[in-house]
Amino acid sequence: MNSSSPSSSRCESDRSTDSNSVLRRQFRAPQQDGQLLAVPELSSLSTMVTANRHLWSSEGVSLGGMSLLQFRSLARRELVNVANQIAADWDLPPRSLSNLAGPVIMTGHQPVLTHPGVWVKNIAAAAAAAKLSGTGVNLIVDNDQSHPLELAVPTGSIGHVRMEHVPLDDEQPALPWEERHLHNRAALDRGGETCRELVKPWGWEPLAASYWGTLRETPGFSVVQLLSRARIVQEARWGGSNLEVPISRLSGTDSFGLFTLQLISAASQFHKLYNQAITDYRRENNVTNAGQPVPFLAGERDRYELPFWLWQEGDRQRQPLFVVRSNDVWQLQAADISLGTVPADSAIGVEQLSLLRAALGNWKLRPRALTTTLFARLGLADLFIHGIGGAKYDEMADQLMQEFWGLPAPAFLTLTATLRLPVEVPAISEDDLRALKRQLRDLHFNPGRQLHLPEDHPYWERKAELIAEQQRVSASRGLNRRERRARRPQNRQRYRAFADLAASLAPQVAERERLLRREIERTSSLLAAKQQLLSREVPAVLHPEERLVTLFEEVRRQIG
Repeated sequence: MNSSSPSSSRCESDRSTDSNSVLRRQFRAPQQDGQLLAVPELSSLSTMVTANRHLWSSEGVSLGGMSLLQFRSLARRELVNVANQIAADWDLPPRSLSNLAGPVIMTGHQPVLTHPGVWVKNIAAAAAAAKLSGTGVNLIVDNDQSHPLELAVPTGSIGHVRMEHVPLDDEQPALPWEERHLHNRAALDRGGETCRELVKPWGWEPLAASYWGTLRETPGFSVVQLLSRARIVQEARWGGSNLEVPISRLSGTDSFGLFTLQLISAASQFHKLYNQAITDYRRENNVTNAGQPVPFLAGERDRYELPFWLWQEGDRQRQPLFVVRSNDVWQLQAADISLGTVPADSAIGVEQLSLLRAALGNWKLRPRALTTTLFARLGLADLFIHGIGGAKYDEMADQLMQEFWGLPAPAFLTLTATLRLPVEVPAISEDDLRALKRQLRDLHFNPGRQLHLPEDHPYWERKAELIAEQQRVSASRGLNRRERRARRPQNRQRYRAFADLAASLAPQVAERERLLRREIERTSSLLAAKQQLLSREVPAVLHPEERLVTLFEEVRRQIG
């Protein structure tokens, strides 16, 4: 690691003593209840932010046709405008900000009902911003594809857990979240009470009981607004206060347009570096799946795919953005559909934004995952807080920032937590199940040992004869294929003799075998229940509020 360029955590090592360096560790999801994983430590926040802010003054680094500092000033002014618009549209308390002079601590996630390990990032962003006299920002990633709107709630008992899927809307085809609207408002409105009743037998009151009050009072049918506003109001009750910015709104800003134009103008170079970053990531992480962590960008001759999505309102399928060089223009394409053109070989500037928007027409242009964090970390954030998954794939963003923009990658924080439902389960493990299965196998093949038969029992005498015969055969080496084939009837006869010997004692161990099988079935059922009940992926709204508050207070305590 270059000591002058802070970067993300990637592999296990000792703490560096350089003030511009950042601890690198292997990412491991925490397993113990209430455990918090932060890489680097939360205590190094100030150092990380100071080092990152120093990077923005790097000479020779330009973005969107202007210096990096100028670009960031424009992007952050627009960020505040979008956040204020969202606050007004969603009936949230306005922050009345005109600029972002202090540090911006940013995180982001899809507008879904997340588990505590994801939600903790929002709490940390707000707390870190407060500590550093800055501003916390949450990116609402509403350009990702939506999934079925439902909650899986564990019901039943410890021995017989089943997952009850509570629908919060009618089934719909996958759409970008920003296009998703409720078909069944009544299903969403009653979802909280349904969850409360299902959880009640376990002995606690879930957050959903109060959380749903905000959902029911929020008008409209926009899934993004409904789910996001309920979360924002809940965070405010806990003392959190972040700016909220949907990617869909951010994509309409001048700064994002200039960022897009820069990638189009250097499509050949960026395309090559992007695919090389994927190749390097797969090699370093032993990834063989062609779609992981992201697929290669397609391209041939003067036609290049860029990491953006395009669609028109009402479309069910997102289209990749292609750009085709033709003389002095770049032709924009949504897959194979030709759109407009933007000039090539000309300086990037705000005067070209109208041409880009005219070329797009009524097509919506949205970033993909890597493009989102590239724009956010370069243009907006002083420190970005990732979860474990985002931190891993952003290793590729680090490489792109270095090789395309010539900028040492700014450090980011990796943060997650584990909080499990407060239910007591038996202290059993997979090792216990394997031990029972070994015992059952031994009972079947070696009943004499399980029955503790005396040494002079005929069972041992016959078994010794069979073992001696088997050893004599095994000692015969160098037989050709014909000789080995001639011995097969004897081998099968000896195998049946072993089986018949064990079967002769089967009636004496039948009851013990029955009890063992029953214990194996019970243990398997308990392990399955334990896996479901103690999964760290259980949505936060199913947890008791007081346990969530305790976890979030621990985050604030560590930040200081």
